[in-house]
Amino acid sequence: MDLYLAPLQEFTEYSYRNAIQKHIGGFEKYFIPYISFQRDLKLKNRQKRDIAIENNPHQNIVPQILAANREEVEYLLPFLDQYNEVNINFGCPYPMATKKRRGAGIYHDINMAKEIIESTISIFKGKVSVKLRSGLETHETWKEMIDILNQYQLEEIIIHPRTASQLYKGTVELSYMKELIEKSKHPVIYNGDITTIEEFDRINEMVGIKGVMLGRGALQDIFLASKIKGKEILMPKKILESIHQDVFECISKQTDIEKQVVQKMERFWSYFSYHFVDSRKVYKKFKKSKNMLNYNEAISHAFSKMIIG
Repeated sequence: MDLYLAPLQEFTEYSYRNAIQKHIGGFEKYFIPYISFQRDLKLKNRQKRDIAIENNPHQNIVPQILAANREEVEYLLPFLDQYNEVNINFGCPYPMATKKRRGAGIYHDINMAKEIIESTISIFKGKVSVKLRSGLETHETWKEMIDILNQYQLEEIIIHPRTASQLYKGTVELSYMKELIEKSKHPVIYNGDITTIEEFDRINEMVGIKGVMLGRGALQDIFLASKIKGKEILMPKKILESIHQDVFECISKQTDIEKQVVQKMERFWSYFSYHFVDSRKVYKKFKKSKNMLNYNEAISHAFSKMIIG
């Protein structure tokens, strides 16, 4: 069973991916949060850093594009020509994207998926995969999408069985997964609501799934992939300290503005705090940090707490 680390904007950037790969591993692929079309035809500095090949030294890195049409695909792919695989995002549920017919907004005009896939395959020389939701308002739309995807040579499809309107709320809908797996001619990767080994085991019972993509669950429990694979976790506190130090040093190199470093690390701790007893109190200290003095005090407080292994 393959395990993939999901692309979560502002959380699984290269500073985090590299630290996980170095100190824990456990993932067959690490996905880069999507890049998207910009009116000034320039990527944001954050995105440039995140896709820079020198910041992604491992072979199992997969960048992702968010596009509404052929023109946007043609704009985005040249930034990624040094990679071996690219993922097309038909799954982003946020209205800012879907209103522009990007991400899950593809369901506004599902035939546009053909144009996006065909242009990606014709331009990109490596493997192409697709990540999707089951629809905008209803789960039934996936059937038409699978018929379209089956027309192309794809590496795999990654399905998050929620509609876009659900965002990340409510529960995933598993009732149609067996039919989807049987209908798809491509390997299927499952994504959504796996935060424990028990939840993984429930998904693993689905016959035909190639692997699972872990998102928020892997951020809340950084050892989840290791636990799923039955790997013994030695010295968890040292691992957490090393991951934090690597992420902190990487972010500190990106800017010399103290306030920005503290703000970025506060986002990191919004999930990282789950590894400590009294996680809410741990995170609250980082949320209140205004400078490095406050931040260092929060660090001392966090690592004085018992580690949840």
